[in-house]
Formats: sequence, C-alpha cells, structure tokens
Amino acid sequence: RFFKFLDTIGTKECRNKILALQQYLLANKKQVLDKLKWYAKGQELTFEYMGSLEKAFEYRVLDYSFNFWQFGSDCSKIPTNKNLDDYLDNLLEVSSLEYTGDKRVKELLPHYYMSESQSGYYVYDLTNLSKYLKYYKGQPSANLPPKDAQYKVFDNSYLKNLLKWLDENGNNMIYINGSLDPYSSCRIIPSKKVNSKSYFLLNTDHSAAQNFKNMPDDIQKDFVETLSKMLGLN
Repeated sequence: RFFKFLDTIGTKECRNKILALQQYLLANKKQVLDKLKWYAKGQELTFEYMGSLEKAFEYRVLDYSFNFWQFGSDCSKIPTNKNLDDYLDNLLEVSSLEYTGDKRVKELLPHYYMSESQSGYYVYDLTNLSKYLKYYKGQPSANLPPKDAQYKVFDNSYLKNLLKWLDENGNNMIYINGSLDPYSSCRIIPSKKVNSKSYFLLNTDHSAAQNFKNMPDDIQKDFVETLSKMLGLN
C-alpha cells in the first residue's frame, strides 16, 4: 500500500523532482559526506548504531519521499539547479539526519522493537536508486530494531487480534488522517458494529491532521457533535 501511495500521491512532476533529488545526492555521495561530517560534528551526532555516516546518509535519502509527504513539504522548494548545497539543505530539512543519530534511535528503540517483532514496518522501493547504494539492497525495511534484543519469529497475531477487537468492540474512538500522510494508506475504517468514526482530511499531512483548527468548518462541527455524544455531553 505504501508503494502505491508514493507512486500516485501528488503530481507526476513533483514525484519526479523527489526522485531526481535522491539520485543527485546519492550520485554525489563523496562530496555530500565531506560536508555532512562537519554538520554531524556541529550537531554532536554519532552513528554507532548505523555503523557509519555513509549508511546513515543513504537511509535518510531513502526515507526522503516518505517524509516529504508525511510532513507536507513544499514541492516548489525542491531544488533543480544542480547546486549541491541546496540539495543537501533540502534533504536535511525534510529528512533530518538526526533521526539516524544514536540519541534519536535510542529514544525510538521500543517502537522499533515492536515493529520488528509484532507490528511490521514499511520498506523502501529501490527500483530507481539501487545502483547508487552501498548498504541497501532488495526491499530493505525502514525499521531500526535493537541489535542486542532477542527476537522470536515475527508474530502478527497481535495486529489481527487488535483489528478484530476494533471491529467488534472498538467504540468511542475517533480516527483522524490526512490525505498527504503515507500512513493514511493503512488507516483504520470503523466497522458498522461500533460507533467510532474516521475523519479523512484532504491536502493535510501527518502533523496538521492532529490539529483541530486545520479541520474544515463542517468537519469541525461534526467532530464536536460526535465527541460530545461519545462523552455523554449535551
């Protein structure tokens, strides 16, 4: 579902600009790494988990398209001028290198552990990028699980049980998704057995969808009425 989403969201022109930026940065990896080592030093970033700055850089380039749509980036700001600094600035703005630094990875390890063992995670499509990559092949996962943890065989029974419970007993829940957020491609649609409700906000990203003020007036009104009814308020 994520592949289809990223292959169809927005305009073809914008998707082509995203790919061109990824390819340009990877094709000029040596020069990029020379610049990033100073950036990482200034930001006090370490990459013990990733193993190297180069691998961390490749990861952030691969994650660029997902992050671009997830956080509502502006297609007009994607550079096309072949100025490496402009491309790198845009990468760091959209797909922050901090997310592969040891401090941030450590903070997210519980989430990554669950993704590795029970809930799963999205993977990357390398169709147009594989020739530029040193560390990633096939369809690599975006997950960064703890290296010293013990893992059983992946068990998705938790997800199946959760979805079954939501369908049959998941009352008084409100789900809000933005159409630009890749995660909306696997959003929860409440069944008719429960009173929960889903709101799908057009042209809205992951962060904006969480803000009541970003809802259109008619959806705000319906949201308040729905919430009041669920809480038993007049």
